[in-house]
Amino acid sequence: MKAQGIFSFSDSQGKTRKVKTIVNDDFSIHSFYFDPSDPTYKKMIKPKEQYKLGDWVKKTIDFFTYKKVKPCGACKKRQAMLNNLTQKEKN
Repeated sequence: MKAQGIFSFSDSQGKTRKVKTIVNDDFSIHSFYFDPSDPTYKKMIKPKEQYKLGDWVKKTIDFFTYKKVKPCGACKKRQAMLNNLTQKEKN
């Protein structure tokens, strides 16, 4: 495992939710919702909802800035570079 992070946010009903994201050695990303008060609750985020690393960074920046920061050329280059790092070879 390369890195992991935990993000907290409030849902539409005002309940605090947490998402744990793990970046593996091959730069694949796995995320799941969890509830610290209920250790048995762990819901994986479906693979179709998974993003490449660059897309995930962009969505995280958009989320925390309420999409008020517009991506510049360097941002798009960073996103493409990180996505290329996570792109798996197809057999």
